[in-house]
Amino acid sequence: MLNTINAVNFKAYNVKFDNQRNTIPQMPAELTMPEDVFISQTMTDDRIAKKEKSQERLQKLGIYSSVGIAAALLGSLIFSIMSKRQNAKQYEDMLKEINKEMSNGAQKNTNKIFNVEFEKLTDNKNIADIRTTKTLSKSVQKFFVDLLDSSKFDPKYMKRAGLGEKGFPNASLLLGGPGTGKTETVRMYAKAADSELATIKLGDFANSFVDGTATNMLNMFKAIKEKAEKEPDKTITILFDEVDGLARKIDKIGSNNEYLGKNRQSFITGLDMILPLKNVRVFATSNVPYKEIDEAVISRLKRNVTFKTPNPTQTFEALKFHLKDCEGLKSGSFDFFKNQKNEIEKFLKELYKRNGAYRDLANITQDAQAKYATAMEKAKDDTMLFDVKYLREALAEKGIMAGEGEQINEQIIIPAQKSGFWQKFKNLFNRNN
Repeated sequence: MLNTINAVNFKAYNVKFDNQRNTIPQMPAELTMPEDVFISQTMTDDRIAKKEKSQERLQKLGIYSSVGIAAALLGSLIFSIMSKRQNAKQYEDMLKEINKEMSNGAQKNTNKIFNVEFEKLTDNKNIADIRTTKTLSKSVQKFFVDLLDSSKFDPKYMKRAGLGEKGFPNASLLLGGPGTGKTETVRMYAKAADSELATIKLGDFANSFVDGTATNMLNMFKAIKEKAEKEPDKTITILFDEVDGLARKIDKIGSNNEYLGKNRQSFITGLDMILPLKNVRVFATSNVPYKEIDEAVISRLKRNVTFKTPNPTQTFEALKFHLKDCEGLKSGSFDFFKNQKNEIEKFLKELYKRNGAYRDLANITQDAQAKYATAMEKAKDDTMLFDVKYLREALAEKGIMAGEGEQINEQIIIPAQKSGFWQKFKNLFNRNN
């Protein structure tokens, strides 16, 4: 007997096996699955099998995707860690290189410190004699002449005055607007004192790294001290040009003010380092009013003098100095400054209207001389005389190059001129924004 499975209800059915024919007898018709039912059942089975396979594939894909995402995240994390380590190593190497350059900077070139060069001005003919020049006010001239003479004082007088150990104050704060002659006057002083001059600006030491600027500044002061101690018989003049950011009071605490505070502290610490040296003279210029200067800076820069806008007489004398080498000013009865005096006065008035000052006059004069040389070259005539028209043309071009060429408030240019309520009201509309 064989157990045969009925596909309809899956019940067992016993049949006899035919040994002679080696076959199984046919199942009764009532127990046989109809053909349409068989096909439908087969299709259903196929769908079920396919669905099961599809779900199995989706499960595998989900596992593969999860593994892939995890691998990507792990790779990104490893790459990030390696990059940070590489950047940290590069940063460390850069800092080592900077510290190495700063420590060896003074040894490589004793006349150069962090891109700040010492220059000797003794034989410079383009710098006026501070004792005889008429381009300075009497108070400013006396201030610098007294400072020059102090280096020659008899020691017994210094001792009697109680300055034997301290010496004459050797640090000064020069206040005044742009172009009033602060920097040029220090150059006059350095020339008269036969001193090497270093003109230093804060931008020379700016560094993007944290505390980098403050560190550079301290290293600069150390190098100056080392140079002064190696040459005690030579006078060194240091000019800190435009120290507004370091000198101005800080009223509020903030990230930027904290940065300025650190730089100022380095500046003050550096001054304390070099001021005891008797062969060092320190000057610092600023456009900030005296009342806005920080007390810590004032206590180091003990002497101060204010530069005002030069008056017409001083400007006229400055013009004469800048044209001193021009050979076309005199010929026979012609004298440029006498024959064209009225035209020169008009030019100087126009210069004031355009906010002209020492630096502007020097540049304008040089441009005018270039125009004079060009005119002689075109005419092939070396007997031509210098004319004020060259100065006017140079001034006009300066206005064009400046972009606006507008006249500014004369009250700002000439401090002695006072203005009432209506003038101040008008200034609100005339002031350049």
